[in-house]
This record gives sequence, structure tokens and C-alpha cells, in this order.
Amino acid sequence: MTPFGKFVIAVAVLILLGGIVFCLWLQGCPAWSFNEPGAWRNLRSLTAAEQDFFEQDRNENGIKDYWRADVAGLYTQTYHGESLRLIELSCAVADDRPVVPAGPRASKSGYWYRAIRFADEAKPDPSRFAFCAFPDENPKTGRYTFIIRENNVIFRKDLGKGRGIDVWPDDPEKAGWTKLDY
Repeated sequence: MTPFGKFVIAVAVLILLGGIVFCLWLQGCPAWSFNEPGAWRNLRSLTAAEQDFFEQDRNENGIKDYWRADVAGLYTQTYHGESLRLIELSCAVADDRPVVPAGPRASKSGYWYRAIRFADEAKPDPSRFAFCAFPDENPKTGRYTFIIRENNVIFRKDLGKGRGIDVWPDDPEKAGWTKLDY
């Protein structure tokens, strides 16, 4: 056998061994290690959708305001007679409290999403918004609940078996939430 043939066989064996090691590693990793980055990326997409809703006056009321009723509305609300579709359908159906469901409800990669209010609001303030993402089954599908508001800063906290939050904490860090830097 030529030296090149030996080299090709050695590379093929290394690739095969690498693939086996990777598969074994995947089996040992909890699902939440893969679901959590998707949850906070989806929260970032919700803030981008809200910014579009605000800048383009998607509810056609002549006022620059945010959508506050739910998550699904960023998909289902109409603009010029058509659904907005500012977010993915998979995120819209993962709204755990939709005003108008976008379809059969299902978590998105093990997470549910919710529009949340602020403690000082008697009615939703259209100049701000907040969302939370929480695991369908803690710790099986995720360990952390994530929150974000219009400033695009994400916080996380392990709520144990909790099912998300309803109200933005006055001071997230004092309430035990950790700010994410990515």
C-alpha cells in the first residue's frame, strides 16, 4: 500500500472514531443544554418583531406602540388584510396564553413563551413590553426561565418546577435573576 493510501485510511478511521465519540457525547448531554440557547434566541426574535410592530405601526392605529396582548398576535394580527407573521409559526403556537391561537398549541424546542406585564401597570403600557420563556418540563427540556424586555437584555433564573412568571421583576438581579451577556 502506498503512503497516500495509508494516510487516507488513517483519516477515515479518525473521522469514524470522532463520529462515535460525538454520538456518545450527545447521548450523555441533557436535552436542556440544546434547548436553552434556542429559547433566548427566540426571545431576541420576539424583540425584533416588536420593534417592527412599533416602527411600522402594524396595528394601524397611528401611534407607535408595542403589541402587548400575547406572543401569538405577532403572527396572527392582520396588517393590510393579511396576517403579520412577524415571528415563526412555531413560536406563535408556543404561546402558552394566546388571545387567538395560531394553530394547535405546542412547545417550541421544549419551551413555552408568554407576554408578561409590569407590576406598576393598571393596563398594559404600549411604550414597553416583556416576555418570558420557560421549559415545558424542568429539568427535562430546560432548566432556566428566561425574561426579556424592550431593552433587549435577557435574564435567566431556575424556577424549579415553576411555569414561568406573569410580572416583570422590579429589579431582576435583586430578585435572583442572572443577566446574560450574549
